[in-house]
Amino acid sequence: MIDDMPDGDFQFIALDVETACGDSASICQIGIACVGHDDTIHMWSVYVDPQMAFAPFNTQLHGIGADTVRGAPTFAQIWPAMVPLLSRHPMVQHSRFDEKAINAACRAHQLPRPRLT
Repeated sequence: MIDDMPDGDFQFIALDVETACGDSASICQIGIACVGHDDTIHMWSVYVDPQMAFAPFNTQLHGIGADTVRGAPTFAQIWPAMVPLLSRHPMVQHSRFDEKAINAACRAHQLPRPRLT
């Protein structure tokens, strides 16, 4: 799953996360779109086991439930592999929700807070 993550130099990366419940740390999917200098877009996403129960509202909103993430890596397993790519490119997001979720998940899993631009 990590092996197919985009690699290279990009203009910027768009990041989006989905959460399992009202707890910001409950990330259940991470998606990125890497925009190349030639305007190509490389997309990648991974399901994440949030290690928390799913709220019916969230599952209804994004369609991801406990069955979807069964056997998926945890945030602590996937995030360290993502940081090198994300930390060397400007990041965009549609709201502060994604940043808050990443920071909350890092705290919950006792990982260093990322330095993302």
